[in-house]
Amino acid sequence: MKLNERGEIIDPNVGDAELVRMEFGPRRIVLHIKLAISEDIFVLRLANPRWMSFSTNHSQNVIDRIVVTTDLREAAALAPQYIREMLLRREQTIPSQKYKLEPLKAIYITPASGPELSCIADDVTAIDPTKLPQQRGE
Repeated sequence: MKLNERGEIIDPNVGDAELVRMEFGPRRIVLHIKLAISEDIFVLRLANPRWMSFSTNHSQNVIDRIVVTTDLREAAALAPQYIREMLLRREQTIPSQKYKLEPLKAIYITPASGPELSCIADDVTAIDPTKLPQQRGE
């Protein structure tokens, strides 16, 4: 996965791609995205999601762009008060603190059609879909 200076995913090209499946686990969300040009599946893993906003009644969820960033202002503005408080506590450090917390990441999926997805997680990574366990019925 390659990002430009604004945090937009530029490789692979996710324009006109479709969010085809979401998997939820205790400490992760996995997004399966069918790329428009190659029809390959691009998979994003959101590690330890802290908050997510997404709902749809669309039969297709076509993507215009995906942004991955450590700038949480937009997501925090959308998030409930308890999430904003958690983010504020993470920013506060004790001078003698020996370790530094890794910054959280926000992901924004802007749709061409369908709803916007926003999520705050520990990390956002691309994973090889061939390394995923096979789902029953596939």
